[in-house]
Amino acid sequence: MMAANNTNLHDGEGDACRRIAAMARVNRALIKAFADVAVVWCRNPIVVPQHCGVVPDFAVLKFRDDGYASRPPVAEDVLLTVDVEGMAIALARIWKARLYAGSGIPECWLIDMIERRMSVHCSPDQKTYRLTRDLGPFDCVAPRFLAGCNVRVADLLLP
Repeated sequence: MMAANNTNLHDGEGDACRRIAAMARVNRALIKAFADVAVVWCRNPIVVPQHCGVVPDFAVLKFRDDGYASRPPVAEDVLLTVDVEGMAIALARIWKARLYAGSGIPECWLIDMIERRMSVHCSPDQKTYRLTRDLGPFDCVAPRFLAGCNVRVADLLLP
């Protein structure tokens, strides 16, 4: 059996099964929190300046009746990106945060599967996010542009 990223899955070996389970858990939590007010976009491209597009694990987009059937979302449609990371979390904090901030995406959540933590990056400027905070499983978070939608960090993390 092959995972979407061409990782072999044999009897649950490696991190592939954990990543797939983590993605399912995050998907469930985001839909539960935002389904009535936004579009949860999973592993689909977003058109950003100076790039063909980026594909975050998840994006929470401004609500549209057509669900983006008439045109792909652009950076201005994105309220939040969410990426699930394992060993590459340090690299993601550098290049993904830089790419998203440089594209004007207002907020980025990076989930660390190994340490069971999450970092929230907001207030973008041209190359980085000015504000970053680290959260643990006992914290709650609400995106800046969806303030009434609280998400328990524990709901985004594998047990």
